[in-house]
Amino acid sequence: MNIDKVLIIRKKRWGKIILLTIFLTIIIPVLYLLIWAFNSGPDVTYRVLVNCCDSDIDDYKRYPGRTLVAVDTPFLFGENIENQILPDKVELKGKDDIHTEGLIESNDTIAFLVIKDDVMVYEKYYQGHSFDSVSMAFSATKSILSVLIGIAVDEGLIKSIDQPVSDYIPELKDSGFENVTLKSLLQMHSGINYIENDDPFGEHVLFNYTANLRKAIYNLKTLKNHSDNFVYRSADNAVLGLVLDRALKGKTITQYTQEKLWEPLGMEFDGIWTLDSESDGLEKTWCCLSATARDFAKFGRLYLNNGNWNGKQVVSREWVNESLTGAFDSATWPISELTTGFDNYGYQWWLCSGNREDYMARGKNGQFIYVNPSMKTIIVRLGWSEGTLSHEDWENLFVAISENIN
Repeated sequence: MNIDKVLIIRKKRWGKIILLTIFLTIIIPVLYLLIWAFNSGPDVTYRVLVNCCDSDIDDYKRYPGRTLVAVDTPFLFGENIENQILPDKVELKGKDDIHTEGLIESNDTIAFLVIKDDVMVYEKYYQGHSFDSVSMAFSATKSILSVLIGIAVDEGLIKSIDQPVSDYIPELKDSGFENVTLKSLLQMHSGINYIENDDPFGEHVLFNYTANLRKAIYNLKTLKNHSDNFVYRSADNAVLGLVLDRALKGKTITQYTQEKLWEPLGMEFDGIWTLDSESDGLEKTWCCLSATARDFAKFGRLYLNNGNWNGKQVVSREWVNESLTGAFDSATWPISELTTGFDNYGYQWWLCSGNREDYMARGKNGQFIYVNPSMKTIIVRLGWSEGTLSHEDWENLFVAISENIN
């Protein structure tokens, strides 16, 4: 074989290799993206590309929403913040004694409130935020939906949490939801085929960015032969949100929140429920209630007082007790499903570890509404992120503060 033929064969081989490389690295990914964009729709595609699959506490500014209107005469906590009472130092696992205020400020906090016996003993804001700054609660919103579900049960709008989902959303009857109860959604052991992560092509991102949330919910299915183990899924809450929407029969979740919570609790500032779209929008109940730190603290006060607000039973004591009763013994949970620092889960409320009775609403990037009944203390921490602290570190900090303030 002469040298010219060898060169021709080598060129053909290199040409095939180059074509194959282009096909694998460019054409297939582009086709995949086009198929994903077609299936997801233009709204999801645009929102994912613009936001790079990320979200933050200012998301309420970027999407459609309904306003919750502040009352004319708001409830105000007493104030004794001249001395800004906090323990000087705290001990956190694996760390030396740390100055408390420095720890809070240096870990991306924007708001930190401590309320004891109905008196605000500490209130500070950081990074340009102030007492009237609104920010998104992320998954701490789930606990607030739980309160609304409880009120709807009290009023008979929802007959029982032992009802199957398909009683309210018949569109899901053939997807396994005739065997999923509202209670299993509240406790997050529904068996919905939904993975909670930030994969831009996954269900969770689709739910966050879709302009047709109802359609996304209709497409959900349950896993075959699923166990009753706890698995954290925002889809469980999204389905609950649609159940409430149906139960309200024409009234929006925002209107119901205004009537049953915003006004009775004397909210000082306007809040916002983020929607999937402007037209006939559905509230994103798993993530997207935005309010000020002071007003978030009032949800903690409502539960601290067993659902009673200055003599009015806003939500029944029975519901509060049920929603703060863990569904599972932590020893029976799969280790992979446990969340560090927490032993149990109620009706969309996190029950803290150990033999204590404290609990919290908790959201992405360190949004916390912490309640310690034995110490009659409420702590609200909002932030851009959790900083260098883990969930367990924040919990330990809240406990230390609760046990060491006068």
